[in-house]
Amino acid sequence: MNIRHAARDSHYEKGYSLIDVLIGIGIVGFVFVAIFGVFRLSVSVVTTSKARAGATALANDHMEFIRSLSYDAVGTSGGIPSGSIPQAETVTLNGIDYERRTFIQYVDDPADGLGFSDENSIQTDYKLVKVEMTWHTINGTSTASAISNVVPEGIETVEGGGTLTLDVIDALANPVEGVEVRITNTDVNPQIDVTTFTNINGRVSLPGAPEDTNYDIVVTKSGYSTSQTYEPDSTNVSPSPPPATVIEGETTTMTFRIDTVATKTILTFEQEKEESFEDEFDDISQISTLIQTFLNGDVIELAYDGPNRFATGTVSTITIQPSSLSEWQRIDVTSATPASTTLVYRVYDMNGGRTLISDADLPGNSAGFSDAILDISGLPVHIYSALQVEAYFETEDTAITPALSEWSVIYEVGPTPLSNIGFQMRGDKVIGETASSSQIYKYSTSLQTDSAAQLVVSDLEWDTYTITVSDTATGYDVTEICDPQPRPIDPGVATTTTITLTTDTTHTLRTIVVDGDGDYIPGVSVRLYKTTGTPHDETIVSSSCGQSFFKDVPQGLDSLGTAYSIDISKTGYQSETITPVDVSNVTTQTIVITPL
Repeated sequence: MNIRHAARDSHYEKGYSLIDVLIGIGIVGFVFVAIFGVFRLSVSVVTTSKARAGATALANDHMEFIRSLSYDAVGTSGGIPSGSIPQAETVTLNGIDYERRTFIQYVDDPADGLGFSDENSIQTDYKLVKVEMTWHTINGTSTASAISNVVPEGIETVEGGGTLTLDVIDALANPVEGVEVRITNTDVNPQIDVTTFTNINGRVSLPGAPEDTNYDIVVTKSGYSTSQTYEPDSTNVSPSPPPATVIEGETTTMTFRIDTVATKTILTFEQEKEESFEDEFDDISQISTLIQTFLNGDVIELAYDGPNRFATGTVSTITIQPSSLSEWQRIDVTSATPASTTLVYRVYDMNGGRTLISDADLPGNSAGFSDAILDISGLPVHIYSALQVEAYFETEDTAITPALSEWSVIYEVGPTPLSNIGFQMRGDKVIGETASSSQIYKYSTSLQTDSAAQLVVSDLEWDTYTITVSDTATGYDVTEICDPQPRPIDPGVATTTTITLTTDTTHTLRTIVVDGDGDYIPGVSVRLYKTTGTPHDETIVSSSCGQSFFKDVPQGLDSLGTAYSIDISKTGYQSETITPVDVSNVTTQTIVITPL
């Protein structure tokens, strides 16, 4: 027995536990993963090297082919100089597709002087040839290139034409490198369609361009605005700039300005407006509780306790929790309190429960109010966003009862998002004129906010932009645009414009009060008045964006010819009076005031 047990124990000692097996599998797996990674990397290196070797061979072969051509034949189809060599083509080698781009241009060698200082007045000294191969890999795009000069046999020859020099600068007049420049001309034979890129000095120079008046040029760069020439047509009779003109033996120089694009976000809101909770007791749908009270016709009274009424009772509104609440205003109550009866009401906070608002925030609330109108504008909406009103009935004579016939809670909501609002946005840059001498703007387009009441305009060129909203098209008047209009936008910046609107009325006036620098001035008292014709006298304090909006006012120049006056006043500033002011349809008045 002991020998058998010993043998059995020895057998178990030679076995492996599950943990040993898992560790072993993990080690083997790690080794295989490492080996696979090395193998994969090796394959990638070999593939990449093979692809690059193929690209280099193709570039060199093509370069040798170009060298074998006569000097006059060295040129690209649609290029300057012109020839039969394709500017771009796809070639395949070892199952890899390469994009081959050939660029050829004349060079004015500085050894004999540049431009007009050239000793022999020949600026087409020789030709520069660049062959660039591009192909796609798992890591992105790779390139390989070959560059060579091709010189004429013997002395330089006059190739004819002129030199087209294009400079590209940014908003601060700094040169922009790597800008794609496309030059086309369909009037010459052969036609020209060449694409090249600016050098470190932001320049493209093309000697040997055929003489003509119709060189169209477009300059672009990723993340930048676009600049170009414009063809004259029936709409744009006087384009700016027009196509370039190249004159035999002369240099034509044009400058184009581009810079990083900006972004503008436009938000549209409806102006704050008055809304209310109202209950005229047509039913009990607006009532939360009736305790020893009941609806009798269209009034709330003390209920009956047998032949007589209860001595006390209450009625409460449902929770009043407006969406987009901006300000509580007042409570209006209509009630009757015969002799020996009382009716008072209290206001409760309904956030997270039901709590009587303290006298510190609403003086007299604990005792209750009997006022027909109660001002609750002092209640901060960020604390008290949901209210309930409760009325307390009491009678000393159970044969009679106080009565509540109507109550309401007045408040303001907004500004609330207003979706799908159309507007016009226009820049100040001009690209020509119509036959009637009206300016044609580079950027002028109709836009619209989306269902979320916003629109992001990307790829916006630096310029000064103006936004307008048509009251007839939208049914709304602009009460405030919280962004200077017109608004300069610098390259690469992001700006936001908030447009606040209200339902369109016949005659409105929006005043904008600014200082000498054009900055908005808030808190300015703006009085609009006239005492003859149809009298009107209204004062509104300017908003944080320096604007006041007078809605649905009598026309400024009525049948009696009377106009408005505007008085402007603010502590620390010189008071101003503007007269006469004509208010007709949609009127906007900008007023500049100066500090004392």
